[in-house]
Amino acid sequence: MNEFFSMNEFFSMNEFFSMDDFASSSLYKLNNIKIISNIQQFKNCIDLSEININTTIYFIKTVDEININNFKEITMEYIEINQLLLKFKLNSKHILVTLDSESSNYLSSSVVGAARYFDEFLELKLFTLNFDKQSIINQDIISIIPTIVNWDFSIHREFFIKNNNVFYERYKKETNLNQNFKSNSYIELKKENRELFKLKLSPNLEYQLKQREVKLESNQVEVKVMAFGINYKDYLIYSGNAPPEIANRLSGDLSDQNFAMTFQVLLQELVQMGSDRSGVDLILNTLSSNYMDSNFKSLTTGGRIVDLSVTHLNTNEYTNNNNFKYNFGYFNIELLFISNEIKRTLLKKITSAIESNKLDNILPITEYSNKEIKDAIEYINQRKHIGRKITKLNYEINGLGETILITGQSGIILDILKWILMYSKTVKNVIIITKSKLKWGLEFVINSYKENINFYFKSLDISNLEALENSISEVLLSSNIKNIDSIFHFAFEQVFGEVQDISLNHLNRSHSAKTLGAINLHNLSIKLKWKLTNFVMASSVASCIGSTDQCSNVCANLVLDSLSKYRKSIGLPSICTNWGMLQSSGFVARNQSVIELLDGQGLNPLPINTIVGSLDLMIQNQDQSTNLLLSNFNFTRLLNFQGSIFNKFDYQLNLVRGLKQVNVNISQEDTIDSIFLNKLAELLSIDQNKINIEVKLNSLVKKRLEIGNNLKGV
Repeated sequence: MNEFFSMNEFFSMNEFFSMDDFASSSLYKLNNIKIISNIQQFKNCIDLSEININTTIYFIKTVDEININNFKEITMEYIEINQLLLKFKLNSKHILVTLDSESSNYLSSSVVGAARYFDEFLELKLFTLNFDKQSIINQDIISIIPTIVNWDFSIHREFFIKNNNVFYERYKKETNLNQNFKSNSYIELKKENRELFKLKLSPNLEYQLKQREVKLESNQVEVKVMAFGINYKDYLIYSGNAPPEIANRLSGDLSDQNFAMTFQVLLQELVQMGSDRSGVDLILNTLSSNYMDSNFKSLTTGGRIVDLSVTHLNTNEYTNNNNFKYNFGYFNIELLFISNEIKRTLLKKITSAIESNKLDNILPITEYSNKEIKDAIEYINQRKHIGRKITKLNYEINGLGETILITGQSGIILDILKWILMYSKTVKNVIIITKSKLKWGLEFVINSYKENINFYFKSLDISNLEALENSISEVLLSSNIKNIDSIFHFAFEQVFGEVQDISLNHLNRSHSAKTLGAINLHNLSIKLKWKLTNFVMASSVASCIGSTDQCSNVCANLVLDSLSKYRKSIGLPSICTNWGMLQSSGFVARNQSVIELLDGQGLNPLPINTIVGSLDLMIQNQDQSTNLLLSNFNFTRLLNFQGSIFNKFDYQLNLVRGLKQVNVNISQEDTIDSIFLNKLAELLSIDQNKINIEVKLNSLVKKRLEIGNNLKGV
């Protein structure tokens, strides 16, 4: 068997172990060992047919500690070896050996990232051995390497050798989140996968958890409600004197009597309050046209009705001319029929007023928490309120400090910044560093909050340490800011390239903002002695499972993973999350082909509320928040991938395999709910579509039994 060692021609000795030591260890007291130092020598070996199916290639440049001056070139050499193996269809075994890749030698993780990318090419025989200092000098451990890299030894191809023990990595789904992750942001408990559910008020104004549709159609939008106003109509619906508006549209035979009674009560209350009026002067937005007679009966002489929409009117509904005999008037405004010039003028005025925070509100506003909505609606019936009653979400971000520094200005970081500015009561200063010029999205956010927040925008290349230090020092001196409390590093450049097109340029672009930017911030925070509370970095699920045509991105993200572990090992705060596909306005959202690619890889999008909610939990639970993987996987699709790296998910994948083995017909969209309903319909001998999921199960079964007994009696 041929043994090839790819190693540096010139290298520095490691305190514990060097590449020379590894190459001369007892493992390699074999015949026909050849040590090479560069990729050209490797090409020469191919030309001489010295590399074949029996050849084992050990890449050991990552045993010595590498630095920012050579880690990209070393990564490229490993990539080039694999490119040549693919090009010439050589089935040689290629083994990557690293030392402390998840701690002090974290830059070697760039090469490990390349190995994970190439895992999808099944014709390659790749292994990765990650040693710590203690294990790599143990000859007993070294002697078992031939067993570990035996193709039939294990389904895993990446191993971690720590404390003289061999490990492989597996992922498990985090459970008991409410117990493991504590939160002071909400009083109520967090729920896992909250984006899958919605809260619905019962007729008694009690919250009920309902399943909601996550996937929106092309003509749909999702609106996040931060606060909403209530009026007397809400009380009418709550008290049973008016049906919900959806019932108004569907029911044509409802009596007008309920509304007549309601307005009689209204007139009685006007008298009790000392009024001599026989009705009201103005009604804004009537109840549905089915009850137009009752609307008119509530008016005093000369009263007016003004509808701000005509969507409730149709050609099949009529009103009586007698409704207008007491100098009553009916008017409506429909924006569709107002000239565009008038609408543009009005929208400009409104937009300007909103941006400058000069939109006057002449009516007092009383705020209620969303948990007090019942109290708010019942208070309306007391007739003591003036102005508007609104219910507002009770939420606050804790632990960010006064000054935050963020990198990047597009994609998910823009959503995170808006979340911070909206819900943090402590943040006073925001330093923004990005390579590009100020974009309109960030400019709008700055203009919206600049009266209460100090913004400092710097356009520079964050991979340039000197420029970064000068810019930050300038901000700190000019603003008298004493400390930076939190860093959110989200700068990146997305790079794509097919396997044979991967070049050093790809690595330079991917590592520039993401990797070198993170390292510069790490080193600068230590040099300037910032007392950081949070150092948040954005990694990707790609660093865990690889990603088609994204080799350099996988490399860059895995370096951030290891840098985060290193920071934690030396007692510094760090949060680095492997995010799945994000449902935001970023790069993925703007590229349909990328969405389809990730969807085909079994990655479903994560909603914004899940992203910021999870980030909030991680900030409050930093002791267990480093290198968490947060992704909405479609394990049915993930099962179709054959790369060894997906065996890390065998806990979840085995569940899918088990369902297939018992011939359960589960499509991609099927859920546990649909399986349950299908079985229930079969047992009750009814159509699944006729099952009312709002009805409790015991009530449904009871009704079915009653029907069965009645049939027997017949």
